[in-house]
Amino acid sequence: MTSDDWFEDFGGKLRHPLHLGIYDYWRRRCRDGRIPLRADIDPIAIGAAMLPWIILYDVVWGGDGPRFRFRLVGTGNVARYGRDATGLWFEELYDGVVLDEQIAAYTWVARKALPDYSVRQMPVKDKEFIPYERLLLPFRTEQGTVTTILGLMGFQDVCPAGHEHPFHRPIYRAPRP
Repeated sequence: MTSDDWFEDFGGKLRHPLHLGIYDYWRRRCRDGRIPLRADIDPIAIGAAMLPWIILYDVVWGGDGPRFRFRLVGTGNVARYGRDATGLWFEELYDGVVLDEQIAAYTWVARKALPDYSVRQMPVKDKEFIPYERLLLPFRTEQGTVTTILGLMGFQDVCPAGHEHPFHRPIYRAPRP
């Protein structure tokens, strides 16, 4: 399978309209078989419908591997989660299994320089779990190092006008006492 085939196959798994839009944006900026540069992120070209749901993460490489910091958190995410994590390191926001899972996923994206998609449930203090679909897209420096990951959080109830979310799968909810 060529890299173009892999990217096409990966894109075929996406269903949320915002994910389809941002993935198309990202793919159009790939050049010569390489992922886009950090400088290729243009908020105007991304579009107003996607911006509230975007999170930019800094990837800071060190001797023990990468660390991750929230560079920018879109206003839709801030409202949904009830907090603004801008400027925080993962270790300041997450702990335990959630921290381990987040670091593993983002490290994979940073090391492989490939996108990642998952359906997740985010625990939020004093709230129920919030289900969402997460798309992570890496951006590189001229030297090829991934230093930015763009995440777009897709929620079932958030779609651009005129689009209906194509899956209406049931959301698992843990039994309540």
